[in-house]
Order: sequence, then structure tokens, then C-alpha cells
Amino acid sequence: MRVTALCITLAALAACEPVDRRRTPPPPPQASQDVDTVAPAQPQVSPTGGSRATKVGTVVGFLMPESVLDDSAQDIYFVSNINGGPLTKDNNGFITRVRPDGAIEVLKFIEGGRGGVTLNAPKGLAVLGDTLWVVDIDALRAFNARTGVPIDSVKLDSLGAVFLTDIAIAPN
Repeated sequence: MRVTALCITLAALAACEPVDRRRTPPPPPQASQDVDTVAPAQPQVSPTGGSRATKVGTVVGFLMPESVLDDSAQDIYFVSNINGGPLTKDNNGFITRVRPDGAIEVLKFIEGGRGGVTLNAPKGLAVLGDTLWVVDIDALRAFNARTGVPIDSVKLDSLGAVFLTDIAIAPN
């Protein structure tokens, strides 16, 4: 579990950088001397047949939804709801459970400020086994994906995290 948490933490941090980091621009591309010809541009083709998107339904109740995750093991979707400013630590964020037919199963399945949960502005989601991982501004939080009970929380601000937005889990 510790190795998995470390991998998840490192993956989350890979996308972070200090806000005011100064970067030097990359050098201009070098001209290649191996290219003899360049293929001519192809004309753009417009779709035919009048294809249109079809509205299949509307889901009501989300408050600034940010991410959607398909948990195929449970045949359910999780939706993170920021419910405020994306950097505001107000503990009113929540996670919604949505059935495949689009109906909300539980609007506030995991809710900041209830049941020992801290959830400010949840964004990226990932699931591994029965654990739902959530990035929340500068923290990584773990919940039981079936019950919503908090499992763990790791603050990452001391490592420079200031605006975590997504998470990836490595296969090992």
C-alpha cells in the first residue's frame, strides 16, 4: 500500500510546478539537411450528411463538476464537484455517484465537512481496487470507493504542489 501511495504521489507531483518558476525558452529548431522534399498540404474535407449531436439527457445537481471517472468494477461513474473556487479551501467539495443511465445514485456520496471528510475543491480522480483517489488543491486523498469512508490523506504542499488537477496510477 505504501509503494502504491508513493507511486500515486509521485505521479501527481509530476504535473506540479511552482507558480512563479522562471523558464528559459527552448532553442529555435535546427534546419534539417536530410529532407529533400515536403509533401503538399492536403485539402480539408468537411463532413457530409449533416451530422449533428443528439442530446440524450440532462443531469441536474452538479456544482462546478471537474472530472468524471468510470469505475467499471462497480459499473458506476464518479464526478468531482469543486462547489466554489478551484483554489478555495472551504471544505465543501463533494463526489457524486452516477449510474450508467445518467441518473444520480448519490449526489453527495463523499462530502467535505461530513463524516471526517476533508474535501475542498476535488479535481482529478482515479480508482485502484476499492480505493478512490482524489487530488484536492495540494493534497491527495483516498476513500473507500464502495462506502465513501476516508482512508488516508497526504498533504503535498511541502513538496511544491499548489494546484493539483489530475492523477494517474502506474500498473505496478
